[in-house]
Amino acid sequence: ATRAIILSAATSAAQAATAVGHTPVVNGIKMITPTTGWATTAHAVLHTSDGGMVWTRSLWVHGNSVNGTASLSTLGTQWAWVVASTPQQRAVAVYRTKSGGMSWTKLALVNPSPRMELLNVGAMSFVDATHGWLLLHGGCGAGSCEQEILQTTNGGSSWARVEWNYIGQASSSPLPACDGATSNMEFVSQNEGWVTGLCGAATQAMSVYVSGDEGRTWHQKTFSPPTSAPLTFFNPGLPSAFTPSGCSVLPVNLSPPTSFQLYSTCNRGASWTPTKHILAHSQQFGPNAVYD
Repeated sequence: ATRAIILSAATSAAQAATAVGHTPVVNGIKMITPTTGWATTAHAVLHTSDGGMVWTRSLWVHGNSVNGTASLSTLGTQWAWVVASTPQQRAVAVYRTKSGGMSWTKLALVNPSPRMELLNVGAMSFVDATHGWLLLHGGCGAGSCEQEILQTTNGGSSWARVEWNYIGQASSSPLPACDGATSNMEFVSQNEGWVTGLCGAATQAMSVYVSGDEGRTWHQKTFSPPTSAPLTFFNPGLPSAFTPSGCSVLPVNLSPPTSFQLYSTCNRGASWTPTKHILAHSQQFGPNAVYD
């Protein structure tokens, strides 16, 4: 299998300049094959079919905002979904392509719970043509950030809430509401989903959560940080797709020093073992996901 990395840094802004006529800020890149991939800017989705030498603008979201490749979910090289926040931050628009970005359909305008004062897109994940999940963040106060997860079973045309954690009200066994904890989400089947991120502004909690019931309840997984130096930053990314034997890898951004560690599992996430520790040699962190 071909292994690739989703980067969160704007490393290919120069290549993407042909897409919009000037140099945009690229906030995410996701390669599907060695030649075919997607990139996102604040207001557009870009596509390449030559390994990133040339990027063309595939979708312009008309003033709405795209939150990097966390807002982009793909199936193969032809199907993709994008979610974008509206200017007033009171709804999100969901778009879908079945043609590798040649054309897009606006499927739905999703309104969150009235309990969500502000609205930011956390992540979106589809496992097939009909089943998908959408993670939304609300306003923050006293160290807590509201969030909710919505699910679709018809390809994105309609969405229903399956999990939530508002200030003063929460569903059963929800994700934590601390600032930033649920920044990454990926479902690997119709039942199993993973959420990772960091928690709080001081010493970071090791936030890795798994759901086995379509995102309704979540349970924390335990990670052992490297012992070579005291850490103030431990930010897990997303695990790669599990192999049939239950193996996966997960990158974690660390500081100090600026670096990232790869963790591996071959028991479908029951336990994770640290493997390669890689110095970043810059002020930028490493990848937030590794995939096959």
